[in-house]
Amino acid sequence: MEMNPHDLIRIAKEEDLLTDLPLPAWVSGSLTLAPFVVVRRSNAPEGKIPVGVRGPERGQRFPAWVSEKKAVAVITPYSLMGSANWNRVDNPGAPAAIRSLRRVTPLLQSTGYRWGPTGSVGFELAANTTTVKEDSDLDILIDFPEFVPILPATLLMKDLQRRTLVRVDVQLNTPQGSLALDEYINAVRVLVKGNSGPQLLHRNSLWL
Repeated sequence: MEMNPHDLIRIAKEEDLLTDLPLPAWVSGSLTLAPFVVVRRSNAPEGKIPVGVRGPERGQRFPAWVSEKKAVAVITPYSLMGSANWNRVDNPGAPAAIRSLRRVTPLLQSTGYRWGPTGSVGFELAANTTTVKEDSDLDILIDFPEFVPILPATLLMKDLQRRTLVRVDVQLNTPQGSLALDEYINAVRVLVKGNSGPQLLHRNSLWL
């Protein structure tokens, strides 16, 4: 079963988490409400998945591991488009980040790239639980398997910013790792996050 950073894994119980650290008190409550963990970037031992538990407050994240055999289900950001909980996007009373997802969907679908929401919006759609706050950002992951020139990347970012009601954070997934779309547009040497850690690369080398 292939799993990548930003994927959400459903687990059966808190005891499926593997860690040498004591669990913070909030972890149990979070998993009771939504038994999902987020795949994080790290070199993983054989048969183990590096994951993080989301807490109810911003910045509450707990790193752990899960055995591949304990993954009940895997939900990718790309699979959230039109998912069973997509009706949350149509709610006029939803937080601004969720309403922004509706506003950018036609634009992103027209690009032909694989994409999907991550962060609190992606978690809410996957877990069908209230996660997004009124001041939450909209986090988007776009798969760029092949080279994209700077001009169309710049125009895409500007179009997204015009349509959203909140700050939009776009991460590009490339063969060398992930990076911010803003950085790809504005810097020649960019910080790329891979499983072995971050590294500075020339932006033209991301597809070599």
